[in-house]
Amino acid sequence: MPDILFFDKEVQKPFYDFLQSDSGNLDVNQRKIKQAFILPLKKCSDDKDNHFFRGGVTDKDGNFVEESAHRKETISGEIVGAYDFSTKDVPLIHKNVIYGGILNNHFGHFLVENTGRLWCWLEHKEEDLDIVFLNTKKKIIPQFWTFMSLLGIPKNKIIILDQISQFDSVLVPSQAHILDVSYNPKFITPFQYISSLLPEAPKKKIYLSRTKLKHVTSCLGEKQIEKLFADNGFSIVYPEKLPLHKQIEIIKNASVIAGVNGTALHMALFATPETKIIVLERSDHFVPEQMIINKALHADFYHIGVNLNPFPVEHSIGPTLLGITQNLVDFCSAHNMHYDPQKVNFVKNSDAKKFVKEFLRNYSLPDNNKKLAPLAPVLARRLSFMAQAFAPLKKVIKLKVKHLIKKAKSF
Repeated sequence: MPDILFFDKEVQKPFYDFLQSDSGNLDVNQRKIKQAFILPLKKCSDDKDNHFFRGGVTDKDGNFVEESAHRKETISGEIVGAYDFSTKDVPLIHKNVIYGGILNNHFGHFLVENTGRLWCWLEHKEEDLDIVFLNTKKKIIPQFWTFMSLLGIPKNKIIILDQISQFDSVLVPSQAHILDVSYNPKFITPFQYISSLLPEAPKKKIYLSRTKLKHVTSCLGEKQIEKLFADNGFSIVYPEKLPLHKQIEIIKNASVIAGVNGTALHMALFATPETKIIVLERSDHFVPEQMIINKALHADFYHIGVNLNPFPVEHSIGPTLLGITQNLVDFCSAHNMHYDPQKVNFVKNSDAKKFVKEFLRNYSLPDNNKKLAPLAPVLARRLSFMAQAFAPLKKVIKLKVKHLIKKAKSF
């Protein structure tokens, strides 16, 4: 195994296989469609309970423009095609626009999933075109507006489409990045462009901490890791405490970036190419996205298993139990970093109890249980029997009332 991956040997194969893969082979193109229609999203589902969207761009005859599809590793969350609609009575808007694609209400997903067409705006920025987005929800995260402003796109040039519209022309770029699958080098151009506009400062090592985040996947035990990096000269940064432009400025001027795999570390998209990036993996479930970012940046990167999870967990759901593992010790030894031998594989009693409690609560609930099933099918099935014990009281009462009404109607 290469010395950039530090994992327990039983779980290292998916990381190694993706490292060896040609994930940077995604082709991109753009098409200009005259008198094109743009369709707001309609949520759909199939017989396997997969949720996806229909919408995107069609030509003047209602034929779907394939470049407007939104592709992912799985069908969940994709735009798979258009839906039937009447081309009559749709007013023609006399504007030439760029199709910006889908817009999620989550900053991490916005960064890696909703920016994949902005390379096209940069290539046509002198044309002063409006840009059209399709919103998955009514709420729009504030970071979206800040990001677009930093890129040079004012609010009055952004259209969040809520009804079928026809434009003089629509420039439709394909995705330069498919989440967790592949990328084109153009994927990082919007981030690097923004970064280039911000001031330079003396380089320093930074650790992006999750310890002050609330209402996110639990990273129990991270404070031990944070202290290890602080003791080795890293400045501890709490990104959520800073405005977006300041976060980007800090990332740009970092000589080394370390942190637990997640949204904060995805901000490395703004880093100087070839920066050293230390990715602390919080589960054995391999999520390729950060490695894609690292590869796109041609970073000097390392992935290290720091989880002590006694049970399999899904990366985005957690909980996760972190610590100074032997993997982290091996990395420290290879990179002249010191650590406290007494803290190796140490788990606080309170963190261990919280982990077990959160694990049982999380994966007994139906939606989370489905996500655990591919990783541990027997465990997921048995935990599903406990759903009633962890359901909110209001939901239990509602189900009982529904059952009684159904029973009464049967008489």
